[in-house]
Amino acid sequence: MTIQQAACILMFLLVSLCNQIHGQIIIDAKDMPMPNDTFIISTTTQDTIDPTLTGPDYFWDYAHLKHEQQIEKTILHVDSINLDGLQQFVFPTAKIATEDPYADFSISPIGFIFSNKLMLYDINAKSMEILGYRADVQGLQLPIGYRGKDILYQFPLQYGDTYSSNSQYGIPIPQFGHYGQKIKRNNVVDGWGTLVTPLDTFDVLRIHSTYIVTDTIYSDSLQTPYLVPSTFLNEYKWLAKGENTPVLTVYSVDFFGLNASYRAEYKDTLRPKQPLNNGISTESIIQIFPNPIAHSSTISFNVKSLIFNLSIEIIGIDGTYHRLYESKTLEAGIHEFEFNSRGFETGVYLIRFKAHNFEILKKVVIIKTG
Repeated sequence: MTIQQAACILMFLLVSLCNQIHGQIIIDAKDMPMPNDTFIISTTTQDTIDPTLTGPDYFWDYAHLKHEQQIEKTILHVDSINLDGLQQFVFPTAKIATEDPYADFSISPIGFIFSNKLMLYDINAKSMEILGYRADVQGLQLPIGYRGKDILYQFPLQYGDTYSSNSQYGIPIPQFGHYGQKIKRNNVVDGWGTLVTPLDTFDVLRIHSTYIVTDTIYSDSLQTPYLVPSTFLNEYKWLAKGENTPVLTVYSVDFFGLNASYRAEYKDTLRPKQPLNNGISTESIIQIFPNPIAHSSTISFNVKSLIFNLSIEIIGIDGTYHRLYESKTLEAGIHEFEFNSRGFETGVYLIRFKAHNFEILKKVVIIKTG
């Protein structure tokens, strides 16, 4: 090998090393949301995505994503949301807040909707943490603060980092008892590389969060606690320098081993409405009340356009299922039917809503009183 050949090889190796170093970005607190930031976020549930694919110097091509809905996400300064004295006591280190656009879907296993939900965060040089949330529950505005830490990111954030956190909360529910959750989050930065979305191309870090949630229900009338088996949530996020919000997030949920990606959201620009192929509104509101179910419960759902081949089933923890409802065509509007728990044992079940190309799972608890 000549000196000139050796020099060329050395130069090639140096250029490759520089490119790799350039690609492995580091995320810090400066890349997090700031008060008054506003983002357009597109959401979809229609595309088949495998968010588990990752690695070093990876290329993710999600340019094909088609939005079903767009929301405007504004980062609020904590001083602008008028925390009262109790709320300031519960959230003393809060810096920012965000409205939860899916608050009406944050239905606890006891059947009460947590509406007007504001998530509160602390951001500092070392981490970004969820402190809890403020929500209207049964007509009362409650501060729901986490005991312990729910850490979204630790800074500086780079490929190969792993960390975990534990948090919990409990709240009284008027005329019912108490409801609480224990939350364990495990985070790993499992990839870096290039991400293509409908908006742009980004150099990114990819972080995978496994989010294990265990519900505890206490009924005053039954004088007994009930521990609901854990739900396993997965969040896959792609972060880029200077974007101040994930440029892509994919969520999936695991109930009793049933796993399906149910929502992707990505940073975008305002676009014309994207029609759905089969007219299904993925933002249908599904309510099950009461829940827990002692004798019977009303299952209602609001669809915005025609749905084909809808079936509703109840699935037990052992995998057995019973068909509750079936319709070849379902017109837009509010629909409801009565579910009678006669013949079902005390336990946790899933209600599965399934149509041509979507599936929604809702957790219910049956408590037999005799």
